[in-house]
Amino acid sequence: MNSEDKLEEVRLQVDEVNEDILNLLQKRKILVNDIAKIKSDNGLSAHQPSRFNYMLNKILVSAREKGIDETLVREVFEAIHKSSIKQQEEGLS
Repeated sequence: MNSEDKLEEVRLQVDEVNEDILNLLQKRKILVNDIAKIKSDNGLSAHQPSRFNYMLNKILVSAREKGIDETLVREVFEAIHKSSIKQQEEGLS
């Protein structure tokens, strides 16, 4: 197998991982809808900073253990969280 074939093979694997990430984001979105419903039923705010801080710290520890760049992980999960808050607020209104 030449280097171009090897590169294409690895790129296909990256494409599969990207699809896995999208599937997980879709699953997370469904769970966030469930969270929004529970919060709405119980008069809770969409934004709960202590929960986010707990979750982020736990994720950063895991990222460190896996040798993944913490700045990248923080930025990704802050973006995901921001989207989740928006989704919950839309569900609560």
